[in-house]
Amino acid sequence: MGTHKLGRRIYKNKHDEFLRKIKVNPETLCWEWQSQKNRNGYGRIKFEGKNIGAHRYSYKYYIGEIPDDLMVLHDCDNKVCVSPFHIHKGDGILNHKEARDRGLRSSGDHPSQKTYKDGCRCEECKAIKSAAASESRAKHKDKHIEKNREWNRNYMRDKRAKLKAEKALLNNV
Repeated sequence: MGTHKLGRRIYKNKHDEFLRKIKVNPETLCWEWQSQKNRNGYGRIKFEGKNIGAHRYSYKYYIGEIPDDLMVLHDCDNKVCVSPFHIHKGDGILNHKEARDRGLRSSGDHPSQKTYKDGCRCEECKAIKSAAASESRAKHKDKHIEKNREWNRNYMRDKRAKLKAEKALLNNV
């Protein structure tokens, strides 16, 4: 394998780069990712031209391929953990079940309002999505109403000033 450059460091291969970006937590034995993270707090690494989860890279390297319809799940509930001993593959249903069993999600068959995802099609989540959309539309409408009021105030102020100036000009003639 050739070398590749990342910033100022030159790595012999992708796995060398991966290993330099982890730190083992002595209490939990989690291999904690110390580099780039996505907005949800999961580690990210560029692999084969794409940004992927660092835990997915770890699974691929140490355990094997991951079918497109499956996820890599954490046994330790630590989003930055990339230890192959703390991860396994599974689908969204298993992920939900494990999260509920550990008390990370509500005990219903759907996520709570705080963890609502667009993909869920249950009636409660549809209602949450609909309410959120209505609220968003109302805020957008209020913003436009206020903008129009401000424009009208400025327009009328300018018009009054113009009329006052014209009146003063006529009085001087």
